[in-house]
Amino acid sequence: MDRKTDPTSPAPSLLKSWGKRMAKGNVPMIPVFVGGAWSLQVPRGNKRVLRLNVKGSKPKAGEG
Repeated sequence: MDRKTDPTSPAPSLLKSWGKRMAKGNVPMIPVFVGGAWSLQVPRGNKRVLRLNVKGSKPKAGEG
């Protein structure tokens, strides 16, 4: 299932508009660690929250 048909994924237009705001630093982002994975939650009003999963590369052997 790709991003366009995944119901749990935010719409591309939503990501574009909020991505610009996040890049400028105008949005409060809340880091959340659940089930061994990080995500960022961005409040979009009183009841709505934009959740973005954070995927990082694992350190190579001998690093970290």
